[in-house]
Amino acid sequence: MSKETSINILISRQYGLYHYVMQLLSDLRQSNTCDKIILDHGGAFGDFLLTWSSIAAIRQFFPNINCYWHGSSSRLAFLKPLDIHPAPACIHQTMRDLFSPDSKRIHDALSSFQQSLVFRFHLDKRPTGLQTNRIISLQGYTPGQSTSPLYAYATQLSALGLDIPRDNREYFHQLFASPTQHGTRTVLLFSGSGHPKKNWPRVQFFSLASRLRVHGFDPLFVVGPVEQEQGVEINEWPYVYCDQVEDLIQLCNSALAVIGGDTGPMHLAGLLQKPTVSLFGPTDPAVFAPIGSEIVSTKAACSPCSQLCRNLTCRRPICMEEISVDMVMEALGRVLSATLQPI
Repeated sequence: MSKETSINILISRQYGLYHYVMQLLSDLRQSNTCDKIILDHGGAFGDFLLTWSSIAAIRQFFPNINCYWHGSSSRLAFLKPLDIHPAPACIHQTMRDLFSPDSKRIHDALSSFQQSLVFRFHLDKRPTGLQTNRIISLQGYTPGQSTSPLYAYATQLSALGLDIPRDNREYFHQLFASPTQHGTRTVLLFSGSGHPKKNWPRVQFFSLASRLRVHGFDPLFVVGPVEQEQGVEINEWPYVYCDQVEDLIQLCNSALAVIGGDTGPMHLAGLLQKPTVSLFGPTDPAVFAPIGSEIVSTKAACSPCSQLCRNLTCRRPICMEEISVDMVMEALGRVLSATLQPI
């Protein structure tokens, strides 16, 4: 059974008569029976970027209906060009009521959404008990499958009649990319991630920075709130603190290349079409690799061992420790050669 077939079966099981939902979407698009679209997402930064193509497609499918974002406000920089607005307080309250244990609150919330359509993006299944075709739940990851959420979301939307490009990187690039400064030799280094076991040992990052400098590059570590919480110390190496999405976009656009682990900013760099090298160990690059990135991983027998890192308990992540500086430099050479910028 193909990955797309199994995803379509998932949709059929989830909605029962998913053809009815498909017809509903088509009717809503051509009528005035829908007063607003609500996009719900509570995942991490990298997962959000994997949903962006699908979000853009939904907006394009419903161009004349007000569209609201129910999720982290830090994502709005990527949604404003799509004419998607932050959800007002009343929508936030109604969304909370939808998934409360109080049946009356749920009933009232459903009543207030009779003219609305809610798209919920989440990595793994979160049953809600709600049976309504006005709430469309999209699942990004199915255990046992090596399908990127990017394609899982797109396939489910396609089954509902919302055909979108499988790779919407060009559209993202048009909206957010800017030309790299001529002659720059800056290589951004993202040494942290949402889980410390996904991180390459810092001493190896420092050795990589030394090697980059020898080859005439300017290594620049990027430190954010996650690295601060994990107590990351960069020592004497140049670094920049970045906690604003707009600054992160500018940093990635200004760099020659970007190197890091399984972390959200690497997805941003990939969407901006920067040469990227991603280091993977506990998680599966077939699922979570940034678009267009050169993947570096070892052949550790235990890798990958966790997709969502909820059960990541190994005491020593040898899958990351055994990635050598030579392997990373060789990968960097390949991506730069592909852009006619050899080491």
